[in-house]
Amino acid sequence: MSLGLDSSAYATHIPQSVPQKNNSTIPELPKIKPYNITQQKFTQKELDFWLRSGITPEILKLYRAVSLKEFRSENKDGKSFSYTSSENEPLFGYIGKRYVKIYRPFSEVRFLYGGNIGDSYCFGLEQLPAKGDTLFITGGEKDVMTLAAHGFHAICFNSETSTIPTGIIYKLTFRFKHIVLLYDADKTGIDSAMKHEKALSEYGVKRLVLPLSGEKTDKDITDYFRKGNNRKELRQLFIDFCLFHPKSIPFKINLQTCFVSIAILAVPPK
Repeated sequence: MSLGLDSSAYATHIPQSVPQKNNSTIPELPKIKPYNITQQKFTQKELDFWLRSGITPEILKLYRAVSLKEFRSENKDGKSFSYTSSENEPLFGYIGKRYVKIYRPFSEVRFLYGGNIGDSYCFGLEQLPAKGDTLFITGGEKDVMTLAAHGFHAICFNSETSTIPTGIIYKLTFRFKHIVLLYDADKTGIDSAMKHEKALSEYGVKRLVLPLSGEKTDKDITDYFRKGNNRKELRQLFIDFCLFHPKSIPFKINLQTCFVSIAILAVPPK
């Protein structure tokens, strides 16, 4: 089964030049990184890597996550560079309309991008339903797909430390009853979640801390599920949050509503 986006294994994106008016007041457009990628079928070893997080080939296809044989682009000085996939250093890509975000889980340089990723990058937004009960904001794309594989709705922005666009959050408050930050349990994740919770307090966004040590192999949602927890345990964690932090529930939702919502928090996998 091919998990590519189209029948072509080779895709190239070279931005077209944009005519500029002779007006010094017009701000300079951000430079768009030209890039090209060569897609390939997932190897069994690569699929096994994703399956450790519960992420199936169907989830990968839904979120347009692909295996890449090669990625070519330019650095800030305009010099060409490339990365090639290998058995020990796989190369994955999250494909957008005008960009690709590169994920190299076992490499020193883990994340790169080509094209124009923009300031409002939000992974998982297109896969959300029109209405839902609880939406988790996570720290990365793999976390989004891990939660989706376990029946939960989730999105992420470019990183845990990225500024979260308030416009997106405002619109999502009309679609979801609860919006909850679920970042890594390490110092960066906890500090970032606290910062975002404060910045987004007017939208009722709260944070949930995973009961993990924060060590490298014990800090994210994949680690949480890998330790034997499942949808039921994560749902119970949210129930406890509602029970012991009633003042943390958004003003438009009372505690009784929270418990009613818990009953349908998890979306049954298709």
